[in-house]
Amino acid sequence: MIQIESIKRYQGVLPPYLYHRLIDQLYDQTAYLKEDYPNYREWFYDVQVADLVTPQRDILLAHADNSPYNVIGMACLKNTPAERKLCSLVINNGYRSLGIGEKMVTAAISELGTDRPFFTVPDYKLGMFQPLINRHAWQLEQRLHGYYNDRHSELCFNGKLMVTPDTVPTTTPRKKTTCTLTTATEVTPSTDAFLTRE
Repeated sequence: MIQIESIKRYQGVLPPYLYHRLIDQLYDQTAYLKEDYPNYREWFYDVQVADLVTPQRDILLAHADNSPYNVIGMACLKNTPAERKLCSLVINNGYRSLGIGEKMVTAAISELGTDRPFFTVPDYKLGMFQPLINRHAWQLEQRLHGYYNDRHSELCFNGKLMVTPDTVPTTTPRKKTTCTLTTATEVTPSTDAFLTRE
């Protein structure tokens, strides 16, 4: 049976070394996100994990077998007066297309108190998320090239990223791609994998 719950349930319950082991496992399973977000490690530990002691950040876990260590998905949330954001949603490969991503989004919507959370996705991964976007009627509000790196554009739904002069992408060559948004009637569900960040 798959459960979705906040990692905060384990703060102060698990011994510190086991809690940190769980945090490290989450990072290890998502470390590949550095390809799109060069500062992912720093953000994960220094922002998302560090702020778990506040009501402004949370990590939802999808796990099986009543064990938080059997993680099959993760969603990072940011909930501030200025921004309610689904920062990351990752479903492990073997569990995609089973509706777990939708269940995690539903839990995130409940936690954030909005059915239109802000999130971003690299343009070349849009196809994976199009069914989810259409199902919730989320709106594309901004496309930024070079915000996180110079390889792709970041598509922003239900909000916009703040552009500052110090937003400089990491130079990494990669073939540029294009994408198109389609209506819900033109899309067939493909996967529940989802990825955003902030």
